[in-house]
Amino acid sequence: MRKSTTILNYFKSKTSSTISLCSNQPLNRNAVLTLLSSLRFASTTSQHPSTSNLIHHSHHNQVVDFPGGTVKFIPEMGFITESFLERTPCYHVLDDNGQTIPGSNFAQVGEEVAVKMYRDMVTLQTMDTILYEAQRQGRISFYVTTNGEEAINIASAAALAMDDIVFPQGDFHAALNFAAVLEAPVIFICRNNGWAISTPTSDQFRSDGIVVKGQAYGVRSIRVDGNDALAIYSAVQAARQMAITEERPILIETLTYRVGHHSTSDDSTKYRPANEIERWRLARDPVARFRKWIEINGWWNTNAESELRSSLRQQGGVVLGPSVLGQSSAFAEAVFPLRSVMVIETMANVGLLYFLFLVGVEMDITILKSVGKKAVAAAIAGMILPFMIGAAFSFILHRRYDNQMSQGTYILFLGVALSVTAFPVLARILAELKLINTELGRLALSAALINDVCAWILLAFAITLAENRTTSLASLWVLLSSAAFVAFCAYAVRPAASWIVKKTPEGESFSEFDISIILAGVMFSGFVTDAIGTHSVFGAFVFGLAIPNGPLGVTLVEKLEDFVSGLLLPLFFAISGLKTNIALVRGYCTWTILVLIIFLACIGKIVGTVIVAFFYQMPIREGVTFGLLMNTKGLVEMIVLNVGKDQKVFDDESFAIMIVITILMTAIIVPSITIIYKPSRRSTYYKRRTVQMSKPDGEFRILVCIHSPRNVPTMINFLEASNPTKKSPICVYVLHLVELSGRTSAMLIVHNSRKPDYPAINRTEAQSDHIINAFQIYEQHASFVSVQPLTAISPYSTMHEDICSLAEDKRVSLIIVPFHKQQTVDGGMEAANMGFRGINQNVLENAPCSVGILVDRNLSGSNRLASNKVSHHVAILFFGGPDDREALCYGWRMLEHPGISLTVMRFVPGKLVASGHTKKHSSIDMDEPRVLTVETDKDMQKHLDEKLIHDFRTSNANDDSVSYIEKVVNNGEDTVAAIRTIDGIHDLFIVGRGQGMISPLTAGITDWSECPEIGAIGDLLASSDFATTASVLVVQQYVEVESNREGMETTERTMQTNEEFISELRQH
Repeated sequence: MRKSTTILNYFKSKTSSTISLCSNQPLNRNAVLTLLSSLRFASTTSQHPSTSNLIHHSHHNQVVDFPGGTVKFIPEMGFITESFLERTPCYHVLDDNGQTIPGSNFAQVGEEVAVKMYRDMVTLQTMDTILYEAQRQGRISFYVTTNGEEAINIASAAALAMDDIVFPQGDFHAALNFAAVLEAPVIFICRNNGWAISTPTSDQFRSDGIVVKGQAYGVRSIRVDGNDALAIYSAVQAARQMAITEERPILIETLTYRVGHHSTSDDSTKYRPANEIERWRLARDPVARFRKWIEINGWWNTNAESELRSSLRQQGGVVLGPSVLGQSSAFAEAVFPLRSVMVIETMANVGLLYFLFLVGVEMDITILKSVGKKAVAAAIAGMILPFMIGAAFSFILHRRYDNQMSQGTYILFLGVALSVTAFPVLARILAELKLINTELGRLALSAALINDVCAWILLAFAITLAENRTTSLASLWVLLSSAAFVAFCAYAVRPAASWIVKKTPEGESFSEFDISIILAGVMFSGFVTDAIGTHSVFGAFVFGLAIPNGPLGVTLVEKLEDFVSGLLLPLFFAISGLKTNIALVRGYCTWTILVLIIFLACIGKIVGTVIVAFFYQMPIREGVTFGLLMNTKGLVEMIVLNVGKDQKVFDDESFAIMIVITILMTAIIVPSITIIYKPSRRSTYYKRRTVQMSKPDGEFRILVCIHSPRNVPTMINFLEASNPTKKSPICVYVLHLVELSGRTSAMLIVHNSRKPDYPAINRTEAQSDHIINAFQIYEQHASFVSVQPLTAISPYSTMHEDICSLAEDKRVSLIIVPFHKQQTVDGGMEAANMGFRGINQNVLENAPCSVGILVDRNLSGSNRLASNKVSHHVAILFFGGPDDREALCYGWRMLEHPGISLTVMRFVPGKLVASGHTKKHSSIDMDEPRVLTVETDKDMQKHLDEKLIHDFRTSNANDDSVSYIEKVVNNGEDTVAAIRTIDGIHDLFIVGRGQGMISPLTAGITDWSECPEIGAIGDLLASSDFATTASVLVVQQYVEVESNREGMETTERTMQTNEEFISELRQH
């Protein structure tokens, strides 16, 4: 049944209202009138009640039937209070840091909807900023901002259906009464931003805002945080559902704050404190808050943010330029007069200069030495064919436009424009498609880097020829001067920058004078190369290459990144859009020629890469995808086109067409790759994927993930407790996780032994050095332990792919990842980085082996293990199920170390708990990421638990370092009390995650869980409220997935039984 909603927007000075009328059929004007006319007011008097039933006596009180319901008449005089004692609470889901509030209920929002909501909010914010700045510069006379109210506009619209209708006006009070009396399915959305021009709402009315007016008219109401997009989406979606199913009106008051002025003619700081505005603008910004939430979920990152902001500025430039609004001469003169365009273009060129400088700082051209033959062949093949196509068509275009440029120069410009690949944009596309860590992604990045370097060389050469059209001697002089400038940067600038690094003590920041000299050097380099005859961006780029990688480069990027990418560079895209005038394109001939050229160039790139793919025996589908990726366009092509236009290589008509096609090509690449390329995920078959399946007399492989040096001591101490022996040595793969930032490419680095006097070149490598050295020292002093250090550099959203791929390649049995919260000085727990939480959740869902999440509470502070001295007291909490069995098996392995004492506490259901209450899910939930393919019958699980417990107790009956306790509990409260009895005497708790388990023994604990990814008991022990001093290891046992999904191989189930595990352990 289709259900439609009609929305009536009512804008007044103090509030804005939205009225929604719902029906089971699509609504038009006549349908609305028919719906309303079919409803009639039914008075109680129409039923003609008998006189005997009209009045009911009750001592001194009377109850009288009255239209609308019975009324109680009393002799005491009393007035209704003018206001409620307490203000109506405001519903919200996200806190100021973008984290969901524990216990909050909200609608589930998928990645696609959430990302689209955020993009739309940023779009609205960007356009609002552009128009506000235009008014402040005197280009338009009046503008009313919506700054700070983006969530209300976008989230409410996102909760509606595509066929919903919006009307811009209505009478609020009359509509409320009308809807209440007729029981009309209507939604009222009222925006209360606290101000009516210069008057606060407290001076406008005495009641508690807008929400109480709904109760006065008999309308169900709710107050929602207007700066919380997730809360607004949830409330509107729920209200819409109630309006349709229950046929009742709903009132929603969105409580926000007007951070902007009432209009551009208003200065609100005259009647309200400026610090109050800033507090709301910074701490409760709806766009920033929602961005933090989608970043926590792994749906967004800094690269996507930069790309979105740049794209919006460019699109805004096209819309405001001569192609759309600029066609009106009045608009063009008012908004973008000639004098302002010159200022914007100057700032845009400065931004471009510093952006290319940052590209040079971040680019490591030494990587070209290690690039494989396949990447070199692909880069050359991907450039030659498009370049040849451009050269062939250049003769037609050169004659058609009667261009004064020489034929050779024209060929170079057109060839570079057609053959270039945008390396930064490609890296972001690969990250978005989660291909950046695949073989195809690494090959594409290497080829794009080679392509970029060649493009810059050819562009510099083309500019040289364009600037000196008369004599070849002048061109030769320019080339020699450019070579001299490159040599100066290599042999003078680079040593000077290295001297600045050496004279600055380690750990201290660089002086402002040094930074200022370098920034001035960027402008000077641009001036020199422009005076020589090449473009100024060439000088800035080479100057950036001369800055050595390391702390100086990191400092420069940190200081300039936001300012350049967020403010200056968007002006360059805006100027490009303002120069784009599609109206100049006349007839189909020009369109046909240029579209044909670009289409053939794209096909040429694809054909070239497919030939290379065929030669190196790559699948044809991967070759086509590779070609599409190499067609990625971006900043380099925009620079080529703008320089070409300035040099009169491209006229306005050609420039407009190529800009439009560039935008379209970049837009269609991602959908095309999604359709064409479906990578096959082939699981590596190996048997020992869990601790329980590992052989006691074989090598035990562990993958340890490290975020920072702070994690190192705890991990080393934990590995010591894992009992490496001669018969069962431990192979440790140490993976340092580094977030991908800026325009660097994702990579997995395998560290070999390096000379101690080789200095770290940047902060990330310095941290990796500390981590590697610590584990190498541990390897040297420990027995039967081998360590292989690695570093993974990738976005948080795809970092789990590095972890899982490495675990499968190395056939590890257990992955250990740090918990995203760290202990504070006062003993509490606080989130170090919410991105870590998303990594842990993704690893739990996709791991090819068992996973342990380690909650560190100063485990490294315990005494180091000695051969005959107990240094760690370990407790295992056993409720039952595969995860708890895995936890017990790991504790059993640790028990073999003489420095470990172990307590196993098993929780047994009491008399109040029916034997059938603790069970596994009997049906497979298609939304559950972890699908159990083993026998899920509760009797089988109970049998496996009993067998393992029996064998454990039998094997360790005479071991004084082992304690076994059974606790009879009936509910979650009993469970917590039992755990507290052993708290304070143990250094480490090992618990199963308990995923998929429904047990009355944990009833109530799950309801208050802040981190469900570590299970109810793990969350309890990791909570600051529990106040334990012990560390916690939460274990999830790997369970084989048998699926016939496309592109995945299925493997035979090879779960080791308890009997096999015990037999091998006894043999050991």
